[in-house]
Amino acid sequence: MWRNYILILSVGLLACGWTSCADKNFGGDDWINYPDMQKLFQDNVDKSAPYNYIHVHQEIEQNDSAAVGSADIPWQKIEDLFKTANLHKKELNYKYKISVLTDTLTSSRTLYYEALDPDVVTRSLSIVSNITSGDLQNVYFTLLDKGTFKDKQYRVLFIPKKVIQIQEIKKGKVGVDSYFYPEY
Repeated sequence: MWRNYILILSVGLLACGWTSCADKNFGGDDWINYPDMQKLFQDNVDKSAPYNYIHVHQEIEQNDSAAVGSADIPWQKIEDLFKTANLHKKELNYKYKISVLTDTLTSSRTLYYEALDPDVVTRSLSIVSNITSGDLQNVYFTLLDKGTFKDKQYRVLFIPKKVIQIQEIKKGKVGVDSYFYPEY
């Protein structure tokens, strides 16, 4: 009996190495190169700006739009999505592959982060910036929450001073909330 237990324990330790299975190296890039999405959000969004946004809500059965003030934007929900998408965490080390695309025609650089670990929540992240100025042009990321009862997926597009768009997909239903910045 004990011999079987020790054999199973030994095989388990060898299968995961001498560290935990959660520390598995997926062959991705080092976490130090991963972006801090919470800082990116804080640096590029002024929640206190006195803007009137256009909020458009779309579902299969209904569409609705309204002008809303900055105080009526669900900033905490949006910031929480950026926190969830934050890749700059040591526990995510080597779990993402980074691809870089430089487009000289549009003077832009795209950093694309693709999840290699099937269990991480942030599945992909794309950050586009201007090559010359370094200014952020847009961010797009997908999150997949594998809850106990249902899967929920988020797709978020952020274009500074233009739009924040959140697609929420659960059980085949899609809801889209877009917050458009005013044109001045």
